[in-house]
Amino acid sequence: MTTTEETERKCTNCHGPLRNLGVRHLHVGDDAGVLGVFKESDEDLLPVELHGCVACGKLDLYLPHLRKKS
Repeated sequence: MTTTEETERKCTNCHGPLRNLGVRHLHVGDDAGVLGVFKESDEDLLPVELHGCVACGKLDLYLPHLRKKS
């Protein structure tokens, strides 16, 4: 999923607007399996929500599953 909607979040670096870049899955844990080939297991993936500053380019990562429900 790739979105480019601006959010109410502000950059912690320059206070510019952040753009929602969607959720990506980051690989965590060991980075190599047999013969150095990446292991692709759902257990090794961490979902993170990416937000990029349109002013300075800083990238913020958030854990969507820990977000407070309003």
